[in-house]
Amino acid sequence: MSYHLVTCFKILKGLTSITPTEFFYIVWWFHYRGHSLKLYCPDSRINIRAHFFAVRVIQVWNTLPPHMVAVDDVKSFARGLDSLSSKFFSTRY
Repeated sequence: MSYHLVTCFKILKGLTSITPTEFFYIVWWFHYRGHSLKLYCPDSRINIRAHFFAVRVIQVWNTLPPHMVAVDDVKSFARGLDSLSSKFFSTRY
């Protein structure tokens, strides 16, 4: 899962050729507790959509602490992921 979170981080920070709106709906209209890059999780009517990368990573991404999302480089983000508790990661998708 940490690889997927790093990929999500790269997309949201503009470090890839993929624009964030191609995969994610960023919640701009309402501020939730936590960080400012909360993602909206669309409903999945079919099973294949529920296991798609952009849906699978949202729940974990939204639970990250604000200081993790605020970093600007990938190495700092990856180091922060390594230091987090295992409650953010599961082997199931």
